[in-house]
Amino acid sequence: MNLVERGNDSERRGGDDDEPLVLNIRLLPFMFTGVLPLNGKGPYSLDSEFITLKPNSPGNKCENKVAEICLVSGSTKFECFFHALIYHHPDRILSYNTNYSGLTERKLRNGANFRFVQNQLKRILQFSNPLIVGCNLRSDFGVLNIEYKNIFDLHSFFYEYNQFKTGTQPISLRRLVFKFYGIDIQQISHDCITDALYTLRIYNEIYLKWKNISEKFSLKNPPFNHNEFALP
Repeated sequence: MNLVERGNDSERRGGDDDEPLVLNIRLLPFMFTGVLPLNGKGPYSLDSEFITLKPNSPGNKCENKVAEICLVSGSTKFECFFHALIYHHPDRILSYNTNYSGLTERKLRNGANFRFVQNQLKRILQFSNPLIVGCNLRSDFGVLNIEYKNIFDLHSFFYEYNQFKTGTQPISLRRLVFKFYGIDIQQISHDCITDALYTLRIYNEIYLKWKNISEKFSLKNPPFNHNEFALP
């Protein structure tokens, strides 16, 4: 695969905040656009999809490994600026979890090396320490083997009492999107970029508005009733 260099860390296109900043990172042209909003601070939405690998030796357990990842920017418009498929040897793959991930052997055939993708993501995060928004982000960064603290997890805000009344539980992104936008984003096929886009929309359009209202009127972040976010 041919690699190309794009710009440098200080290169800016004009002075308009809508113009992108081009990073000095090595890019696979068909997988990465390599552009960030000018200030680079986010928020960006991260979403990843996993496959299940067979044990690498007798006595070990199956492993969940990331096979697709994307970052969506929401500074001025929702736009995917980082997207990668990650190659895993087909003989080691136990399940593509296609119904949940949308991944297939054919889709991952020309994926990039995990270390390469991991390195590019690290460089973006280290560049300006942007706010990353997502669902269950600790799990995503754990599988990516990246330590990163500037995050906001929707699961820390949108939660409900479970049906057994034994405590609270997070609300899935699928149910959140249906509640607020009336769309079932995972009815037919799964799309990593669509998930990231709606995660950021919920953060910008729902959470931030609620945060402003709650601070003004000294309200607490409420849990929601069970099944209030149920799918049809």
